Amino acid sequence: PRDEDYKAWIRTLPCIACGIEGRSEAAHTGKDGGMSQKASDYSCVPLCADCHTQAPDAYHRIGKGEFEQRHGLSFTSVVDRLQREWRDRWAA
Repeated sequence: PRDEDYKAWIRTLPCIACGIEGRSEAAHTGKDGGMSQKASDYSCVPLCADCHTQAPDAYHRIGKGEFEQRHGLSFTSVVDRLQREWRDRWAA
């Protein structure tokens, strides 16, 4: 699924890896894209450009498992938390 409002909200959050604010991108982390399509927008987490794609140890350079390990993260847990926050935000 695609949700531009959700991705716009994700981009307002600080980078989950380095904590920098105001520079986050909506980084897709899911595996449900298939056929060269991006995963669901609801798999996105906030990562700054460096942590997402630019730095030598960026997510797209070293891969999901290594990135999670280096930063003590679980994308699954972060995605679940963000989805709950998003639902709660619109339920209020």
